[in-house]
Amino acid sequence: MSNFAVPLIIGLVTDAIYRRNMDDVIKYTVHWMIPIVLGSAIFTWVRGTTFNTMGVKIAKEVRYDLFYFTINKDISFFDENKTGDILSRISVDTSVIEEGLGMNISMLMRNLIQLICNVLLMLFINPELTGVLFAGLLPTLFIMGYMMKFVKTETKNLMAAKGKIGNIAEEAIGNYRTVKAFASEDEEIRKFREANEKAYVAGSKIARVLGF
Repeated sequence: MSNFAVPLIIGLVTDAIYRRNMDDVIKYTVHWMIPIVLGSAIFTWVRGTTFNTMGVKIAKEVRYDLFYFTINKDISFFDENKTGDILSRISVDTSVIEEGLGMNISMLMRNLIQLICNVLLMLFINPELTGVLFAGLLPTLFIMGYMMKFVKTETKNLMAAKGKIGNIAEEAIGNYRTVKAFASEDEEIRKFREANEKAYVAGSKIARVLGF
Protein backbone atom coordinates (compact mmCIF):
# COMPACT_ATOMS: atom_id res chain seq x y z
CA MET A 1 0.00 0.00 0.00
CA SER A 2 3.00 2.30 0.37
CA ASN A 3 3.13 2.52 -3.44
CA PHE A 4 -0.19 4.35 -3.25
CA ALA A 5 0.39 6.27 -0.02
CA VAL A 6 3.82 7.73 -0.81
CA PRO A 7 2.76 9.56 -4.02
CA LEU A 8 -0.28 10.91 -2.18
CA ILE A 9 1.87 12.25 0.66
CA ILE A 10 4.35 13.73 -1.80
CA GLY A 11 1.45 15.55 -3.45
CA LEU A 12 0.26 16.85 -0.08
CA VAL A 13 3.76 18.02 0.79
CA THR A 14 4.06 19.78 -2.57
CA ASP A 15 0.74 21.54 -1.99
CA ALA A 16 1.85 22.56 1.50
CA ILE A 17 5.12 23.96 0.14
CA TYR A 18 3.19 25.86 -2.50
CA ARG A 19 0.97 27.35 0.24
CA ARG A 20 4.13 28.05 2.31
CA ASN A 21 2.63 26.09 5.21
CA MET A 22 5.71 24.52 6.78
CA ASP A 23 3.72 23.00 9.64
CA ASP A 24 1.87 20.78 7.19
CA VAL A 25 5.15 19.92 5.46
CA ILE A 26 6.65 18.71 8.74
CA LYS A 27 3.45 16.90 9.71
CA TYR A 28 3.11 15.00 6.45
CA THR A 29 6.82 14.22 6.25
CA VAL A 30 7.52 13.19 9.84
CA HIS A 31 4.16 11.81 10.93
CA TRP A 32 3.29 9.95 7.72
CA MET A 33 6.12 9.63 5.22
CA ILE A 34 8.83 8.22 7.51
CA PRO A 35 6.61 5.58 9.24
CA ILE A 36 5.19 4.44 5.89
CA VAL A 37 8.62 4.10 4.28
CA LEU A 38 10.04 2.26 7.31
CA GLY A 39 6.99 -0.01 7.48
CA SER A 40 7.26 -0.73 3.77
CA ALA A 41 10.93 -1.66 4.15
CA ILE A 42 10.19 -4.02 7.05
CA PHE A 43 7.31 -5.77 5.30
CA THR A 44 9.34 -6.03 2.09
CA TRP A 45 12.10 -7.78 4.04
CA VAL A 46 9.60 -10.11 5.70
CA ARG A 47 7.97 -10.95 2.36
CA GLY A 48 11.27 -11.57 0.59
CA THR A 49 12.71 -13.64 3.44
CA THR A 50 9.56 -15.75 3.75
CA PHE A 51 9.26 -16.63 0.08
CA ASN A 52 13.00 -17.17 -0.44
CA THR A 53 13.19 -19.45 2.59
CA MET A 54 10.16 -21.34 1.34
CA GLY A 55 11.76 -21.76 -2.08
CA VAL A 56 15.02 -23.04 -0.59
CA LYS A 57 13.20 -25.50 1.68
CA ILE A 58 10.98 -26.88 -1.09
CA ALA A 59 13.98 -27.20 -3.43
CA LYS A 60 15.83 -29.11 -0.69
CA GLU A 61 12.95 -31.57 -0.32
CA VAL A 62 12.54 -31.96 -4.08
CA ARG A 63 16.28 -32.52 -4.53
CA TYR A 64 16.33 -35.17 -1.80
CA ASP A 65 13.20 -36.96 -3.07
CA LEU A 66 14.55 -36.92 -6.63
CA PHE A 67 17.86 -38.43 -5.56
CA TYR A 68 16.14 -40.96 -3.27
CA PHE A 69 13.82 -42.28 -5.97
CA THR A 70 16.52 -42.14 -8.64
CA ILE A 71 19.05 -44.14 -6.65
CA ASN A 72 16.39 -46.79 -5.96
CA LYS A 73 15.56 -47.27 -9.65
CA ASP A 74 16.35 -50.50 -11.46
CA ILE A 75 19.53 -50.87 -13.47
CA SER A 76 17.47 -50.60 -16.67
CA PHE A 77 16.63 -47.01 -15.78
CA PHE A 78 20.30 -46.04 -15.77
CA ASP A 79 20.84 -47.93 -19.03
CA GLU A 80 18.01 -46.00 -20.71
CA ASN A 81 18.90 -42.55 -19.33
CA LYS A 82 22.25 -40.86 -19.64
CA THR A 83 24.11 -39.86 -16.50
CA GLY A 84 24.35 -36.21 -17.56
CA ASP A 85 20.59 -35.96 -17.98
CA ILE A 86 20.00 -37.41 -14.52
CA LEU A 87 22.54 -35.07 -12.92
CA SER A 88 21.00 -32.12 -14.74
CA ARG A 89 17.58 -32.95 -13.28
CA ILE A 90 19.01 -33.13 -9.77
CA SER A 91 21.05 -29.91 -9.99
CA VAL A 92 19.81 -27.57 -12.73
CA ASP A 93 16.09 -28.32 -12.63
CA THR A 94 15.87 -28.07 -8.86
CA SER A 95 17.68 -24.72 -9.05
CA VAL A 96 14.99 -23.48 -11.44
CA ILE A 97 12.33 -24.60 -8.97
CA GLU A 98 14.15 -22.80 -6.17
CA GLU A 99 14.31 -19.56 -8.13
CA GLY A 100 10.69 -19.82 -9.25
CA LEU A 101 9.36 -20.42 -5.75
CA GLY A 102 11.55 -17.75 -4.22
CA MET A 103 11.75 -14.20 -5.49
CA ASN A 104 9.53 -14.79 -8.53
CA ILE A 105 6.55 -15.86 -6.42
CA SER A 106 7.22 -12.99 -4.05
CA MET A 107 7.13 -10.48 -6.90
CA LEU A 108 4.05 -12.16 -8.35
CA MET A 109 2.12 -11.79 -5.09
CA ARG A 110 3.16 -8.16 -4.72
CA ASN A 111 2.21 -7.28 -8.29
CA LEU A 112 -1.07 -9.19 -8.01
CA ILE A 113 -2.12 -7.28 -4.90
CA GLN A 114 -1.08 -4.02 -6.52
CA LEU A 115 -3.06 -4.89 -9.65
CA ILE A 116 -6.21 -5.63 -7.62
CA CYS A 117 -5.88 -2.33 -5.76
CA ASN A 118 -5.36 -0.46 -9.03
CA VAL A 119 -8.44 -2.06 -10.59
CA LEU A 120 -10.59 -1.22 -7.57
CA LEU A 121 -9.42 2.40 -7.67
CA MET A 122 -10.11 2.61 -11.39
CA LEU A 123 -13.59 1.18 -10.96
CA PHE A 124 -14.25 3.67 -8.19
CA ILE A 125 -13.05 6.65 -10.24
CA ASN A 126 -14.57 5.79 -13.63
CA PRO A 127 -16.21 2.38 -14.23
CA GLU A 128 -17.00 3.09 -17.91
CA LEU A 129 -13.43 4.00 -18.79
CA THR A 130 -12.18 0.98 -16.86
CA GLY A 131 -14.44 -1.27 -18.95
CA VAL A 132 -13.08 0.22 -22.16
CA LEU A 133 -9.54 -0.33 -20.91
CA PHE A 134 -10.15 -4.00 -20.10
CA ALA A 135 -11.82 -4.54 -23.47
CA GLY A 136 -8.65 -3.29 -25.10
CA LEU A 137 -6.52 -5.56 -22.89
CA LEU A 138 -8.25 -8.78 -23.97
CA PRO A 139 -6.14 -9.22 -27.15
CA THR A 140 -3.03 -8.59 -25.04
CA LEU A 141 -4.04 -11.35 -22.64
CA PHE A 142 -4.43 -13.83 -25.50
CA ILE A 143 -1.02 -12.86 -26.86
CA MET A 144 0.55 -13.23 -23.41
CA GLY A 145 -1.01 -16.68 -23.04
CA TYR A 146 0.55 -17.78 -26.32
CA MET A 147 3.89 -16.29 -25.30
CA MET A 148 3.89 -18.12 -21.96
CA LYS A 149 3.11 -21.39 -23.73
CA PHE A 150 6.02 -20.72 -26.09
CA VAL A 151 8.33 -19.95 -23.15
CA LYS A 152 7.30 -23.18 -21.43
CA THR A 153 8.16 -25.22 -24.52
CA GLU A 154 11.50 -23.49 -25.04
CA THR A 155 12.35 -23.87 -21.34
CA LYS A 156 11.96 -27.64 -21.72
CA ASN A 157 14.25 -27.51 -24.75
CA LEU A 158 16.77 -25.44 -22.79
CA MET A 159 16.78 -27.87 -19.87
CA ALA A 160 17.21 -30.81 -22.27
CA ALA A 161 20.10 -29.04 -23.99
CA LYS A 162 21.79 -28.30 -20.67
CA GLY A 163 21.39 -31.94 -19.70
CA LYS A 164 23.04 -33.01 -22.94
CA ILE A 165 25.87 -30.53 -22.37
CA GLY A 166 26.49 -32.00 -18.94
CA ASN A 167 26.38 -35.51 -20.32
CA ILE A 168 28.88 -34.77 -23.10
CA ALA A 169 31.24 -32.98 -20.73
CA GLU A 170 31.04 -35.75 -18.16
CA GLU A 171 31.71 -38.50 -20.69
CA ALA A 172 34.59 -36.63 -22.33
CA ILE A 173 36.31 -35.55 -19.12
CA GLY A 174 35.51 -38.73 -17.19
CA ASN A 175 36.94 -40.87 -20.00
CA TYR A 176 39.72 -38.54 -21.01
CA ARG A 177 42.17 -41.44 -21.40
CA THR A 178 39.93 -43.01 -24.04
CA VAL A 179 39.48 -39.64 -25.76
CA LYS A 180 43.24 -39.15 -25.86
CA ALA A 181 43.88 -42.71 -26.99
CA PHE A 182 41.59 -42.39 -30.02
CA ALA A 183 42.48 -38.71 -30.65
CA SER A 184 38.80 -37.79 -30.62
CA GLU A 185 39.16 -34.36 -29.03
CA ASP A 186 37.78 -32.63 -32.12
CA GLU A 187 34.75 -34.92 -32.18
CA GLU A 188 33.96 -34.24 -28.51
CA ILE A 189 34.41 -30.52 -29.09
CA ARG A 190 32.03 -30.68 -32.06
CA LYS A 191 29.34 -32.47 -30.04
CA PHE A 192 29.74 -30.03 -27.17
CA ARG A 193 29.56 -27.03 -29.52
CA GLU A 194 26.35 -28.32 -31.14
CA ALA A 195 24.67 -28.95 -27.79
CA ASN A 196 25.85 -25.58 -26.49
CA GLU A 197 24.44 -23.89 -29.60
CA LYS A 198 21.06 -25.54 -29.05
CA ALA A 199 21.02 -24.23 -25.49
CA TYR A 200 21.90 -20.76 -26.76
CA VAL A 201 19.13 -20.82 -29.37
CA ALA A 202 16.51 -21.88 -26.82
CA GLY A 203 17.75 -19.33 -24.29
CA SER A 204 17.79 -16.51 -26.83
CA LYS A 205 14.21 -17.31 -27.87
CA ILE A 206 13.11 -17.11 -24.25
CA ALA A 207 15.01 -13.85 -23.78
CA ARG A 208 13.33 -12.24 -26.81
CA VAL A 209 9.85 -13.25 -25.62
CA LEU A 210 10.44 -12.14 -22.03
CA GLY A 211 11.81 -8.85 -23.35
CA PHE A 212 8.25 -7.80 -24.09
